[in-house]
Amino acid sequence: MVRYISIVSFLLLMTASCADRGALRALDSVESYITEKPGRALSALDSLSQAGIKGKEANARYALLYSMALDKS
Repeated sequence: MVRYISIVSFLLLMTASCADRGALRALDSVESYITEKPGRALSALDSLSQAGIKGKEANARYALLYSMALDKS
């Protein structure tokens, strides 16, 4: 039983960390072209789910990029 709980906990941890990594990659991508194509960046940020972005740092980065895209467009 303890082994089963350990395996399930490990799998949940891995699933949660992978989802966050994908959102961070998307934010990295948006940051690379936000100054040249702010409209495209704004569309990409709008398509990201706020629920998919986890953690204070990722949420702050999302908000910063979103405000930058709004300012430049």
